[in-house]
Amino acid sequence: MTQSEPSRLDRIERILEQLALRAEATDQQIASNVQQIASNARAIEANSNALAETRRLLEESGQRTSEHIQDLTQMFFSQVELAATDRAEMRRMIEEMYGNRSNGNGNSEEE
Repeated sequence: MTQSEPSRLDRIERILEQLALRAEATDQQIASNVQQIASNARAIEANSNALAETRRLLEESGQRTSEHIQDLTQMFFSQVELAATDRAEMRRMIEEMYGNRSNGNGNSEEE
């Protein structure tokens, strides 16, 4: 072996140094990944909570909408019933007023 050639021990030391540097870089990358995973886990949990709250609000909104539709339907049918009652009352009043003498064509039965 000549002086200019690195000794086998020197080469092994360099390889070990490179391996140590790679291991340190790998450890740093792992630590960074662990932090990123923890951050992602917190974000996922926050999103899950937000979704659960959104579902709850949508369910409440759906229930209120259903109640409003039922109320409107009841109001509509009440108005229909009231209109039928009003028509019957109006018919009764007209018949009382004119003595129920119309034969349907505008002429009275006595003519």
